[in-house]
Amino acid sequence: RKEFSFGAAFSLGYLIHREGEYFDKHTFRLGLGKIQMLKTSIEPGLNFNNFFKGVTPCIRITQYF
Repeated sequence: RKEFSFGAAFSLGYLIHREGEYFDKHTFRLGLGKIQMLKTSIEPGLNFNNFFKGVTPCIRITQYF
């Protein structure tokens, strides 16, 4: 594995089922790019709710073993 790499990854997600009030109905997630450092990857993104009226930044951190 490389020590550091940047990938032009693109991801799109839609919330189908929710439990609780943490996410609003009709929430989309858009992932933009990916940074890989040894066994850790970081992917910044944006959460959109209420048909793109509400925008919240987010980050996904993945640790590989």
